[in-house]
Amino acid sequence: MKKLIAIAVVFALVAGVAFAEISVSGEVFGLVNVIEGSSEKDSEITAGGEFKRIRLEGSGDVADGKFGGWIRVDALNAAFNQGTITGHSWEGEQARPFNASALAWWKPIDQLKVVIGGNPDGIWGKEGVTGWMFTQHVTDTGVVFAGDNVWGGSIYGVGLQFRNAFFAGYDSNGLALEIKPMDMLGINLYLPFISEADAGGQKAGNLYTQMVAQADVNLDFGNIAITMKGLGDKEGADLFVYFGLTAIENLGLDIGASFHINDADDKDKHPLFVGLGAKYSAGAFAVKFRTVFELPTDSDDKYIAALFDVLPYYAVNDNMRIYLSAGLGLIGLTDSDAIKNAADAKIVSSQVGWHINPYVEIGEEWGAKFYAGIKMKSNGLSVGASTKDDAIVTWSVPIAISLSF
Repeated sequence: MKKLIAIAVVFALVAGVAFAEISVSGEVFGLVNVIEGSSEKDSEITAGGEFKRIRLEGSGDVADGKFGGWIRVDALNAAFNQGTITGHSWEGEQARPFNASALAWWKPIDQLKVVIGGNPDGIWGKEGVTGWMFTQHVTDTGVVFAGDNVWGGSIYGVGLQFRNAFFAGYDSNGLALEIKPMDMLGINLYLPFISEADAGGQKAGNLYTQMVAQADVNLDFGNIAITMKGLGDKEGADLFVYFGLTAIENLGLDIGASFHINDADDKDKHPLFVGLGAKYSAGAFAVKFRTVFELPTDSDDKYIAALFDVLPYYAVNDNMRIYLSAGLGLIGLTDSDAIKNAADAKIVSSQVGWHINPYVEIGEEWGAKFYAGIKMKSNGLSVGASTKDDAIVTWSVPIAISLSF
């Protein structure tokens, strides 16, 4: 903790000399599972917890707005969980107790911004309420499941996530160009020069085929974006299409789709991903919804998959909000012969996973908060791999405290 404070102080002192305007912010939060267990035979009732995060951020711009920078330092969870932050000697994983991210930018003209570096949360993301914004800060504490469906595959074992249909933004270090020929249009280009160099370098041809290119159009009624994410030499690219509707009062709508563009040598068939997100508010009551489908594009594909999440919530007063997170994860065989073969082998031909996760949030919306909830989920059944007796229900009672400044 002393080292983190020292880093922040040094950053503030150094940056204060170079920048006319500087800001420093931070977050700290921890999680305790008061009690947890599962329906698995002979399973034990347990309890535990983890220190989830210490984070400090700083940013600054020069007086004329031509240059700027941003830096983030995160304490690694593993170091805290293993009790290794106790002294000054580090071994193995302890040798790197912190993660650091940074970027610097230059804006020679109003229509061009040059950025070197990166942000692990993603830049130029187009996902509306379907990603981190679905449950916001509580996602990071671990009191809710919701983050698993965004960047952790799926809590049900389906292997589908919302970011299959919505572009999450580039999250590695490199060179980015933000070109704005007019107020309504942005053209964004990114190449992972630094990340690829850290990995031992790449042939130029392979690096340039990992380009991210995005056209971002902002209109009176909403936002339209098309993003191409290159996957490397002979791997093709993913194309994301996004529309965010903002013209209807108290209603936000996000529509996303993605499909794979094959390389000339790639004959594999890839599924189509389609997603929808929505937020509606009416006074103290509001509800969020999101869904994503994985659809076959070839007769050889044998299954379809989908995720559904809903989050109604009610603001009791300015400092207390009650939420009910619930969702389903579905996967099923679509080929009649495959379904018959599964039945003959006495294995399942579909999976239905679910979660129920009520929780309460006490505190200011963007400040210090206390969370408490109940988490229950079923992994469902993996298609063609499990019997109906293998479905497991797990549960826990988590509490967490977060503080940001």
